[in-house]
Parts: sequence; C-alpha cells; structure tokens
Amino acid sequence: MAKRYSIPAIVLGMTANGLGVVRSLARNGVKVYALDSYIHRPAMKTRYATCLSCPDVQKNPKAFSSFLLKLTDEVGGKAVLFPTSDAHNEYVNEYRNLLDPSLFFSISPKPVMDQLLNKKGQYEIAVRYGIPSPKTFFPETIEQIEKISQELKYPVILKGLSTGNWRARFGDQKAVVVKTSQELIESYRSIHQIGQIETILQEIIPGEDTRHYKICVYMNKAGEPLLTFTLQKIRQYPCDFGIGSSVISVWIPEIAEMGIKFMKKMGYCGVGSIEFKKDTRDEQFKMIEINPRLWAQNSLPEACGQNFAFTAYLDLLGEKVEAKAKFKEGIKWIALNVDRASFKGYLAQGRITWGKWLKSILTGRRTWAIWAMDDPMPFLTAIKFGFLPFEKVISRLQRK
Repeated sequence: MAKRYSIPAIVLGMTANGLGVVRSLARNGVKVYALDSYIHRPAMKTRYATCLSCPDVQKNPKAFSSFLLKLTDEVGGKAVLFPTSDAHNEYVNEYRNLLDPSLFFSISPKPVMDQLLNKKGQYEIAVRYGIPSPKTFFPETIEQIEKISQELKYPVILKGLSTGNWRARFGDQKAVVVKTSQELIESYRSIHQIGQIETILQEIIPGEDTRHYKICVYMNKAGEPLLTFTLQKIRQYPCDFGIGSSVISVWIPEIAEMGIKFMKKMGYCGVGSIEFKKDTRDEQFKMIEINPRLWAQNSLPEACGQNFAFTAYLDLLGEKVEAKAKFKEGIKWIALNVDRASFKGYLAQGRITWGKWLKSILTGRRTWAIWAMDDPMPFLTAIKFGFLPFEKVISRLQRK
C-alpha cells in the first residue's frame, strides 16, 4: 500500500496532460485537487482527484487567484502546484510572488521563463547557446513580410510567438504552411485581421514526422537533472505540425546530452521538454520548441519507470530523490481519439494504411492517454459510454 503524504497537490488544467499528473501523484499516496474552468472535461471524472470548477485563468486571473488561495487555506495552508497548460504556466510565472507563501512549485527564474514563454525568446536562447535551429524571422509589419518573402525557400510556416494567444484563436493548428511568396503575404494579412497576434516565420525542417524527438527532464534547484527521458513521435495531429498523438520511448543519447547542457546553461529549473527534428539534409538535430512545463505524454515515462510528477513533488518537499536516466524502451503512448484523426490525415496523403495503423495501436507494449483499468470513468465519459458513434450519426442526419 502506498505511503500517504500530508501535503496535497493541486493540478491546474485537466486535459490528458493533467490527468496523467493526477494519476501519477495519487497512485503514490498524494491527495490531489484538480482545477479546470471546463467542468465537463472527461478527465474531471477521475476517481483519483477532487475535481473542482474554477474561474478561467486567462479571462479572470484575479478571480482565479482568489479561488486558488482560498483552496490552499481550506486544505491546510500549503500545497504543491502543478500547472499543465500554457495559460496556467504563464499565470504561475506572472503571479509567482503572490503564490509563493502558500504553494510549492518548481519554475525557472522569471527572466528565463519570460523568454521561454514565447517562440522568439526560445529562438534567441538557442542561438545564444549554439543550439541548431531552423532559420527564423520575426516580421512585425506587412512591409517586412513583403521584403522577406522574396528571399525565402518555400515552403515555410507561420506560427504565433505566444502559444497561448495562438491556440486561443487557432486551436490545435500549430502553424500555417505557406508555399509561395504571395501566399505568405495573404496568410500574414489574414492572421492579423483576426487580431494582434505576433508571428514567427520559420523554415520547414524536411523529413517524416517520425524524425521528431523529445528530451524530457526534471531539473532541481541546483540545476541537476533528476530525471532524463527521451521519446520519438510515431504520429502527430495535425500531421506535420502538431502534438504527438502516438509516441514511443526510445533512448537518444545525442539529444539527451545536448538538451541537458542547454538547460544547465540557461539556468532551467523544474519539469520541461525540448523537441528536436532530425534534418534529412545534414542529419543534424534542430530544435523545434521548448515546453517549460509538464508535457502531454507525461504518463509515458511513468509506465517506463520514471514518475515526473511524483519526483517533482518529493523534491519540492525536500525529500531525497536519486537521479535516474534509465527507463524501459519500446513502450507506446497513444491518445486514441486524436490518433484516429491523425491517421485519417496520413491516410488521405497516402502515408499510411489501415493495416499499419491498426497494428500500431493493437500490438506492442502500450499505455493510453485517457484509458486506465484502475480509473475507467474519464475514458467512458469521453466515448459517452459507447454512444458516441450514434451521437455523431444523429448529428450528421440533423445537418442534412
């Protein structure tokens, strides 16, 4: 039976990311409170947390602060905080002085986080420390775009400097692919008609989605890695420029070494991950982005023998934690609903077959984003207890 811990944890955001954190903590004897402004998320049905509806952290950060601090008072005056979304991460960075007396949390110094929370800052840090990256521009006016457009090799991508602002308007679409100079100008104008979104223009690193890799680490306050984990994407959604819908644990010593050195140089603290893509032109790993928080597939390393959330919890409470870099390789993490949408995209492009996809999700050692034998309600809620296909059929008939 797991040891019971007196200090509770508060998890902010209950997508698959937050659900993974909740389970990782609760299975090890931690009392968990899960907060989300959207009470109907399937993960809010987990048996492993007390799930509470809270104010929207982006729309009303002051109300969110009041709610969070009141909760810490009610649970004993101190708790360990885990932000699992970009919006919550930005909130903790901005309000760290307010939160510090009541909450334990692991976060890099504010000057570091201010840079990491937008793509321009990430690129500047990478250049400063000699990390290979795609060619990148930061246009601010249509005149700059018109000038740059004549110098580029296409295709290129446009994406937001701030992930939070971009996702608020474009959802899961991480980038806009641009194939010609005229298309670039039109896309830039279109994006800025929606609202003032600072954009980044970047070359596309050629190669299949399976050439995407990620190093995930937990750095303690002394700047030493307590956990080191690497993975490879199998598929992502949307195809080419998305979030991993199916990934696999695999040890990649080159990016592990590069990533840890990079994080030490920048003074990183806490949980984070760096995504690289191996360029087909020179076989060099190029940095795609830094994610300065727990990432979507954080339940995969738990299945492989590394528990990031629980390690962070113990470290923040001053418990001794042994550094660990070894883990089980060849275990897949699959977000089934998202991966099904991803499969349709690859299928339409002729990049996969039904047989290959079914073999991928039905064979081998696997762990799932939502499904868990000891916590089935989030999955059952997500599929509406088996009625989801009928609901979709009825919805289509109603639209006709």
